[in-house]
Amino acid sequence: MGVPPMIRKSRSLRSLRLSLSPSLPLSVSPSLRLSVFRKMPKLRAAIIGTGNIARQHATGLLAHADRVELVGVHDIDHARATAFAATRGQPAVFAPA
Repeated sequence: MGVPPMIRKSRSLRSLRLSLSPSLPLSVSPSLRLSVFRKMPKLRAAIIGTGNIARQHATGLLAHADRVELVGVHDIDHARATAFAATRGQPAVFAPA
């Protein structure tokens, strides 16, 4: 199974994202396509596990605060999850079951 032609022709991640937009034809200008993405509702994300890689994920999410909202964190160590949340805008902390 090969790569679909529209992906193979894409030159960058941005053009790949734009070429996969199902609601707009490829002939629409990139600036119009980006305006459609900006009008989308915010995504809500939670992080499960607050280890080393979670810091990188949170940094990435917070860098796109106009499109993504960090709404919660969970870790088996409740104190660690609370400390993690305190440094990232106080998202909800979920205790282990």
